[in-house]
Amino acid sequence: AGGSGIGVSGGGGGGGSSLAPASGPVAVASTSTPSVTLSYEFGAPAQVDLALAPASVPVGTTSTATATVTDADGTPVSDATVAFSSSTPGDGIGAVTNHGDGRYTATITAATTTGTSTITASTGAPALTDTATLTRTAGPAANVAVTLEPPSIFANGTSQSQVTAIVTDTYGNRVPGGTVQLTAADAGIQFSAVEEDTPGRFEATLTSSTTPGMVTITATKSGAGVSGQATLEQWGVNAPTITVTAPAAGGDYVQGSTVTASYSCADVDDDLVSCTGPVASGAALSTATVGTKTFTVEAEDEAGHVTARTVTYKVVAPPPPKAEDPQPPAPPAADPPAGGPPLVVPPPPATPRVTLDSVRFDGRRLLVRIVCVPGAPCAGAIRATAGRLVAARAAYAVLAGEAEVVRVRLTRAAARRLRRRGRLRVRVAVTVAGAPAGTRRVTLSRSR
Repeated sequence: AGGSGIGVSGGGGGGGSSLAPASGPVAVASTSTPSVTLSYEFGAPAQVDLALAPASVPVGTTSTATATVTDADGTPVSDATVAFSSSTPGDGIGAVTNHGDGRYTATITAATTTGTSTITASTGAPALTDTATLTRTAGPAANVAVTLEPPSIFANGTSQSQVTAIVTDTYGNRVPGGTVQLTAADAGIQFSAVEEDTPGRFEATLTSSTTPGMVTITATKSGAGVSGQATLEQWGVNAPTITVTAPAAGGDYVQGSTVTASYSCADVDDDLVSCTGPVASGAALSTATVGTKTFTVEAEDEAGHVTARTVTYKVVAPPPPKAEDPQPPAPPAADPPAGGPPLVVPPPPATPRVTLDSVRFDGRRLLVRIVCVPGAPCAGAIRATAGRLVAARAAYAVLAGEAEVVRVRLTRAAARRLRRRGRLRVRVAVTVAGAPAGTRRVTLSRSR
């Protein structure tokens, strides 16, 4: 049956006999020595069965695929042509080994991404197939990536930041399960319980200490010997301080006199980002016009604390001559000599005036175009605000009759707000010689 045949031939004693299936050949030979010859022919492949050992492996490791080929009687077929394939292009298929007993094997090297693969074993003619599923799991933990949101908080004992630790294998696949431990270089920082919200992603909340500075946060995968780190910045709670020496608060300065601005800023907790006034400290302060004046200095630190200090002073007219020492009247203007140059009377000092021509934003800085009206050089300050937030500030100086584009960088606090919201509406104000000179409103958009 099934295409098999048994042939028997033998003899002896002057007679002949045979034993064979009905369809097999019979041969009778007269010889002095009896003999029997058996022959077997394999049937055509009728079934192929595929098994994987193991059926689940870590990425990048191997499994053995075994295809067993039998004929219609279930007898192993040892001369079949067998091939293996995978539904995942990244899986590697090794050479096929025929074990001579109906078993055909090949080594499957799993791809480096997690998931499942359909492994197929197929024969030639007749075309037979069988499939099995290979599951690719993450390998052992090899990396821990740590992020903090936000990365900067106040050192007040109550501010919080979200800690996220993602555990991956050598190929970047997330490694689920197990536990992650969090530690901080500052013992005053506290952590909530660590929870795995999605496979391989662990989260906890940290609460600040009361010590300003940079702190290293470490996440360690228990039992794996791997860890990752992130840096937390803890801002101080103290705002900057400002000292204005000149102009003196309540001071009187004679019109046309020379006054040199003098001020300084300090912060006990954080680094200063800016310390600006209408003119730079050490620069001359205009006393061209009489009246009550204000001089405002603003300071900002890295924590976003902004402090402003304003002093009020006066520019007064020169005192009149003393009565007991009258000044002689000015001689009448003499006619110029015949043929000589005309007499020139110097004009009174001009008042500096500016025009706020335009405001643009290049993604990082405000581009403020200021036009100084002919007559006197212009010096003053540019200040941009978004509500109570100081968004940008700078001093400027433009020659009389000229225009200049002043580039003003956003403060860190404004840049952070712009990144979070995508848009920021600011009011840009310009002063000249301590007096308001113009405002513009502009919407800043985060660059893509």
